[in-house]
Amino acid sequence: MPGPFDVFLSSPTVANGVVYIGSGDQHVYALESATGALRWSFATGDVVHGSPAVVDGVVYVGSFDRNLYALDAATGRERWRYTTGNDTTIYNQIGLPSSPRWRAGWCSWAGAMDTSTPWTRARGPCDG
Repeated sequence: MPGPFDVFLSSPTVANGVVYIGSGDQHVYALESATGALRWSFATGDVVHGSPAVVDGVVYVGSFDRNLYALDAATGRERWRYTTGNDTTIYNQIGLPSSPRWRAGWCSWAGAMDTSTPWTRARGPCDG
């Protein structure tokens, strides 16, 4: 259940003159950094607390709907999504509250992932 202050817990990410941010209203938004004009919005199935990561024209962001999304940075269209596991014990530990992290082509989120193929385990460490 969203809290009373569950509007913007995501920090904005700025790339190529666009501000990307997740929201408690279950959306990811892209805004023109110079004017604040809306470029696009994308509806997820739950709140978005993690901050988006933008790499090579793709916005990566997690939602409390248990999905990590890869969105086209220019249009907001979904490229792919990965659904994580479900907590069938206490039904409380679901969703992706953290932000993806990128360094030298490797993603660090629930383990290191190779960015060229969604969700292939990395062959090396992802530090820094």
